Amino acid sequence: MSMDEDELYAYGKAAIKARDTETAINYFRQAAELGHTGAMLFLGFIYHDGCLAYSVPPLDIPHDYEEAAKWFRRAISSGSDDARWCLWNVLLEQDDPAHYDELLD
Repeated sequence: MSMDEDELYAYGKAAIKARDTETAINYFRQAAELGHTGAMLFLGFIYHDGCLAYSVPPLDIPHDYEEAAKWFRRAISSGSDDARWCLWNVLLEQDDPAHYDELLD
């Protein structure tokens, strides 16, 4: 039986609560690939922060700003205004002149 994006997202959130990082990322990635904007945001937060500090202790995920930016950009493309702020923070933290034009958009 195949799951839809909302079910995959719910399983991802349950895996986060169970502190099963690998499973959570797997479910969020599948949901995001099916177009679930919330899953895209979760992936961006996970890779940006290395955790989901607002809900659980750190998940021991290395920071990956490029991966975070990728998921925030996809969330923006799916219509998320919150993702714009998140992407702006990621790009600003990198302090890379190559990103300055994107910061001003």
